[in-house]
Amino acid sequence: MYPLLSSCRQHPRLGLAFGLALVVALICLLRLGLVLADWHPPDRHEIEPWMTVGLIGRINHVNPRRIDQVAGLPSPGKHPYTIEQIAQMQGTDTATVIARIEAAITQLKSQAAP
Repeated sequence: MYPLLSSCRQHPRLGLAFGLALVVALICLLRLGLVLADWHPPDRHEIEPWMTVGLIGRINHVNPRRIDQVAGLPSPGKHPYTIEQIAQMQGTDTATVIARIEAAITQLKSQAAP
């Protein structure tokens, strides 16, 4: 009637190993469920010097080329520039470029809001 139960009675070590594997699998599933239930993307991403304007635009749901225009940044050629590279090209520090990008994002989001 219960082949698994009868197999465990005939082979107790195998039954014990199966039971332990089942417990470990349940614990892993429980932990995965707890991690997924608590996971959510952060509301605000800090702009880092290694980021490109394209990445920043996608994170903030703003057209990256509009950020370039409003913040006065160079348009990317074949290879997009990082914030650090843009700061070096313009002869300024990364904090200034980041501040200009944040101001541009704020301005573009306020223009898009009805």
